[in-house]
Amino acid sequence: MICTAGCDKLVAGKSCVCGIKTGVIAVSNAEMREKMNEMTVKNRTIGKGRPLICVPVMEACSDAVIREITYLTKSRADMIEWRVDTFEKYRDYNAVREVFAAVAPVIGDKLFLYTFRTRRQGGAGEADGETLADLHDLAA
Repeated sequence: MICTAGCDKLVAGKSCVCGIKTGVIAVSNAEMREKMNEMTVKNRTIGKGRPLICVPVMEACSDAVIREITYLTKSRADMIEWRVDTFEKYRDYNAVREVFAAVAPVIGDKLFLYTFRTRRQGGAGEADGETLADLHDLAA
């Protein structure tokens, strides 16, 4: 599916991640593959060439998350993924904000991905749509 607002983003559900409340249109698998071929972020191309190495950070407390992310910035990993669902204070937005603020200066040229997986998705946390939207806002 593609957003009808013209933002050109792929849509998994009924509303686009761009935040514009519009409809979506169905596209063929070929059109979807064409849009998903590759993307360049921080001089790294995803979807072409050498596969990127992504290392998850699944620590429970703030100090451990910050310590692990800082350590990984010095590694050969291309991307660091913070699994927020494993963070014991994921419902405490100030604690989440403090982690983001602490790691932002050290991320450098690493790609930084944060994810929240519900138990249904194989993750460790539970959150309703409003909580997920709030977490997305914190990360943005």
